[in-house]
Amino acid sequence: MVPAAVYNFQQMLEYVALKNLDPALFAVLVQSKLLTTAIFRASLMGMRLRRSQVVSLLLLTTGVMLAQLHKSSNKPERQSEHPTTGVLATVGIALFSGFASVYTEKVIKRHKAVSTDEGVPSGLAYTQVQLALTSLIIGGTWALVTDWTPITTKGLWYGFDYKACIAAVNSAAGGLTVAAVLKYADAVLKGYATAISVLLTGVLSMVLFGTELSVEYALGMTNVLAAVFLYNAQDLEKHAW
Repeated sequence: MVPAAVYNFQQMLEYVALKNLDPALFAVLVQSKLLTTAIFRASLMGMRLRRSQVVSLLLLTTGVMLAQLHKSSNKPERQSEHPTTGVLATVGIALFSGFASVYTEKVIKRHKAVSTDEGVPSGLAYTQVQLALTSLIIGGTWALVTDWTPITTKGLWYGFDYKACIAAVNSAAGGLTVAAVLKYADAVLKGYATAISVLLTGVLSMVLFGTELSVEYALGMTNVLAAVFLYNAQDLEKHAW
C-alpha cells in the first residue's frame, strides 16, 4: 500500500507540474530523482555511492540549476501558469519517485526471500498486479472524496473523451515498459533511454508548443545527460581510477 499510495500522489503532482511548466523544462528538472533515489538508497538500504555516482549527482545539481534559468519563450505566460508551483511539484515528484522506487525494490527483495521459504507467489508481474489493485482503491477513494458532487451529478465517466483515453493508454503502456525495463534491460540501456527521452521532449516541445530552448537550457540538459550516464556506468571506475 505504501508504494501504491506514493505513486498515485506522484502522478497527481505530474499534472500540477505540467500545468505550470513547459515539457522541456519539466523533463530536465524531474531527473533530480537520481539525487533523491541515491539518498534513499543510502538511508533505507545502506548502499554506498561509487565515486562516479557522486560526480554525476554534482553534475545533475548543476544541470538542474542551469535549466531553471531557461526562458521557455517570449510569449506571455497564461494566467493559470505558476512556474514556482510547477518547480515545487517537480521537486515533490523527484522526492516521491526516489522513495517509491527504493522502497519497492526493498519490498520485492524481501518478498522474494519470504516466498522462497513459504511458497508465496512472487515475481514482478505479481507485484505489478498488487500495486494496480491497491492503486484502484486509493485512487477511487480519493476521487470520491474530492469529486463526489460532480461524480454523482454528471457520472463517473463525464469528460472522459478520446484525449483522456490516449492519456490512460499512454500511462498503461509506460507502466508495462517500465516493468519490461526492470526485467530485461541493464543500467546502461536505462541510461540511454533516459537520455533519449529528455532530448525528444525538448525537441517535441519546441516543434509542437513553440518552446525556445536557450543556451542555459542546452547546458543544463547536457549536464543532466552526462549525470545520467555517469550514475548508471558500472565499470567506469576500473578504467578511470
